[in-house]
Amino acid sequence: MRALFLFFILSNAYALEIIRPDYTDKDIHLNIVRAYPASWETFTLVNSNSREMMLVCANNRIFDHNKRPFIEYRNYYDVKVARFSLPNDKVCQDLSRFIEAAHMSIDEDDGFKIVLSRKDMSVKQIVYPNIDPFSDTGEFEDLFHKKQVIINIPDNIEDLKMKKGPLN
Repeated sequence: MRALFLFFILSNAYALEIIRPDYTDKDIHLNIVRAYPASWETFTLVNSNSREMMLVCANNRIFDHNKRPFIEYRNYYDVKVARFSLPNDKVCQDLSRFIEAAHMSIDEDDGFKIVLSRKDMSVKQIVYPNIDPFSDTGEFEDLFHKKQVIINIPDNIEDLKMKKGPLN
């Protein structure tokens, strides 16, 4: 009897409770400020925080003839976190043709708005920029390379630094 009682007491001592925040219902909103053709029939999408994501349409040779088109998402830390699938390849092909034709005009003022659903791991919404790919007029500056997108750093960076410890 004592051995059974001792067993129950000790087994509870090793119980583990894990508390993990649940973010699955939150959508990810991307503000794409640059988009251009990359290598191997892929397209680079640059988010406003300077993270480059990749758009890959279906049946790409480099991705083992993937069956579904996807956006390869990178988080703030520039780590490939997930692939968000598009509903069909026609959407991806239309998007890629638009990027090929109008990538010189895509900037902070005229960029894509993309909503990714974590719940379904899919692209929920794509809002195209107000750019006419058939336009025969435009801004002269669009013909030149765009400035690199850089994350803004606050002016009071000294306030954000940690105090130096004994090892610094």
